[in-house]
Amino acid sequence: MKELANSFAQLAAIIMLLVTLAVSTAAISQWAGVDGSSAAAQIMERATPLSASAR
Repeated sequence: MKELANSFAQLAAIIMLLVTLAVSTAAISQWAGVDGSSAAAQIMERATPLSASAR
């Protein structure tokens, strides 16, 4: 029974860590004035296609 409690505690700690990372990432993105979809779009716009850079 104690092993089950330990594994549940580990699972809860991992979930809390993931939630903390998600919230902090969202907060940083909002502070930077970017949402996730537009950030991905900006990265794709800035990326130079390999064929264009080879010319």
